[in-house]
Amino acid sequence: MIINRIFQILIILIFSIETFANSSPVNVSFLRTTGNVLLLKKASVELLSENLNITIIDDYTIVEVEYEYKNLGNKDEIWYGFPIDFFSYEKARPIFGTRNSKTTQTGIDDSKRYIKIDYFHLFENNQEKHATYWDTDSLYSIKTNFNLCPVYRRWYVGKIVFDKGQNKTIKIKYKIKNSLKDEFFPIDYIFSKREFSYHLFPSSNWGKGIVENFKVTVDFTYCNRYQINKKLEGLPFQTSDSIIYTFQQKNFDLKKSDRINIQYDNSFIRNAEFINESIKNYPIKISKIVTSSNNSISMNLCDSNPNTCWIGKVGDWIDIYFYQKVSFNWLNILNGDYSSQTGFEQYSKVKMYMLQRNGDEIVKYIDKNSVKINTPEYRNVNDSLKVGLAQKLLFWNCDSDAKKDIWHYRIYIQDFYKGKCDSVAISEIYFL
Repeated sequence: MIINRIFQILIILIFSIETFANSSPVNVSFLRTTGNVLLLKKASVELLSENLNITIIDDYTIVEVEYEYKNLGNKDEIWYGFPIDFFSYEKARPIFGTRNSKTTQTGIDDSKRYIKIDYFHLFENNQEKHATYWDTDSLYSIKTNFNLCPVYRRWYVGKIVFDKGQNKTIKIKYKIKNSLKDEFFPIDYIFSKREFSYHLFPSSNWGKGIVENFKVTVDFTYCNRYQINKKLEGLPFQTSDSIIYTFQQKNFDLKKSDRINIQYDNSFIRNAEFINESIKNYPIKISKIVTSSNNSISMNLCDSNPNTCWIGKVGDWIDIYFYQKVSFNWLNILNGDYSSQTGFEQYSKVKMYMLQRNGDEIVKYIDKNSVKINTPEYRNVNDSLKVGLAQKLLFWNCDSDAKKDIWHYRIYIQDFYKGKCDSVAISEIYFL
């Protein structure tokens, strides 16, 4: 009953306010932003400092932000809100012939596809306070390859009681799963870039919208550890090591700022998890591998060791035979010599290929016999993550023709990305 009453009061406050403390008119779209403390009641309170720390870890962002306020008026009770948008993805589109019938598509728990707020903690003068919240209905949607994904807003609300002339601090800590657009559909699967956005403008409605001491720190230790490409926008950040980025300014005008945007690509890590889990839960047994050259090392292609490889050339073929007829969704290769950076640079990599099934049938991708594969990349990571650098050999598999009742597959090497020598290296082949 108490919580419901608070919600009722706050809803009235939000939709009945005509001015903020700086006498600017309420902008309805402004209430649809996320991140930073939004004043819900007119008050004579100045924002003295804001210290924002953002840390990227895996698919999540951890935010710790501390505000110091000064009451310029008499004793007052101040309501504020902290809005966070989160994305709820629809169920993944079912794929014909998937080998996993218990969970969505590929053996990955479907709950991992939902963006969520992992935790939220609120402190006043270093004393933790209960954080009341409510969720709004879908505000808008983002477009993925096949779905429109609804976006929801969670409003965390709090109250500060100020004595005349009193200073107080608010600290907020939360962890949220970042925006992503992973997709699994008939001819491909995609692990997208991860995105996080933090809005600065909401705090501008405190006092005159000027914060005396403003500091932002963004920690990319996770991205540096795995050599992950990243992009940071919104403020003129400085860094000496491309790991810790900082921005600091006196009398910073929040009204002239929009947001901090972060984008990074850890798709190879997600791909490694996907491949390793698929191989573990749904192994496909291979009876033999025959290659047109260097046949004595052909088993390096399927020995589960990314540090061994088979060496061939353009015009070679690889025959893979199974103990029994099998079905699979995707065929991936670890394209190059992944034993070391030196080996990767030494040998050429597959650029164009053609697939043949069950002895003589050419497997087409759309209407093409020959298919180009993207340029592979090397990262100095452990063996379990090297798996994630494997590339998909695409083929049309909307029906059962290309991936069901398979007892033999042949890969033709038709062109290469030039290394220091013309010999072509393949470290591993995966059937998923």
